Amino acid sequence: MVKEITGIKLYDVSEISDCLSLSQLTVREYLKSKKLKGRKIGVKWYVTQENIEKFVKSSSNARKKRSLR
Repeated sequence: MVKEITGIKLYDVSEISDCLSLSQLTVREYLKSKKLKGRKIGVKWYVTQENIEKFVKSSSNARKKRSLR
């Protein structure tokens, strides 16, 4: 369930995993390596919708660059 704090939507690892068709382990690795910006609150990671969109855009740009080689 998406959490909302002061108008900002926060997604947890399982929600991001479902949305992006990635494993939860992969999402956690992206968070730990800071490829995906998020914040750990207690024992759970949370990511804003804005940071998910930035991650998706940067990932698609990286794929385009690789295909041009």
